[in-house]
Amino acid sequence: MQALQQLVDRLMSLFAVGLGFPEDFFAEETDVGSPENNTMLDYTKHHSLEGIELGKLRQSANRITAHTDESLITLLLHSPGSVGLESAAGRDGQAVGSEDGHYKVDRWEPCPSKPGCIIVNIGDMLQYWSDGLLKSNFHRVRLPQEGEPQAERYTIAWFVWPRDGAVIQGPKKRYPPTTMRDFMKARASLNFLEDPARLSICFLLSQSHIESHKCTPQVQSQLSRP
Repeated sequence: MQALQQLVDRLMSLFAVGLGFPEDFFAEETDVGSPENNTMLDYTKHHSLEGIELGKLRQSANRITAHTDESLITLLLHSPGSVGLESAAGRDGQAVGSEDGHYKVDRWEPCPSKPGCIIVNIGDMLQYWSDGLLKSNFHRVRLPQEGEPQAERYTIAWFVWPRDGAVIQGPKKRYPPTTMRDFMKARASLNFLEDPARLSICFLLSQSHIESHKCTPQVQSQLSRP
């Protein structure tokens, strides 16, 4: 865990410089030693599919459906030889139904497991903090196809969050300032509100999400409603 945090510190310092902030801008916000910090480690096991007849499900079902992470960044490690993890650039994602949370994209790119490598996802919060410059990328885990390894798949994800009281606003102030807590309330509303008309309360995230993920006109009109 200490090594992961050291990598986070290095990555976030590079992001800070690239965005025009001081090099240590994110250091306090992502300090896992702070009692306010929300960073967490997640372990997931996908069971073996050996000997299981899935038929057409292999073409349509996923182990994890397409989504973006809500964090600043996510460091992802997965078991050697595992298959199914795919990513798409944020600008290629298109929401196709707020009722089920599924997405379609123009093109999925495989993210194979490579020894000594860690996958880094940019999350919704860093997209907001960068004024939309850095795109939160869609990713999923599809079912293995015929001829691919069907064995168990293990992943460890280090979700990097800022502290509760962090004030989130990009250097160009493209979006209004918010806090980690309020940002997550707005993001949760996008995920769970059943009535699309109530999505207007998500003003903190709406424009950055529309511009980067190309919401359908119906969803966009709801998110943009004053």
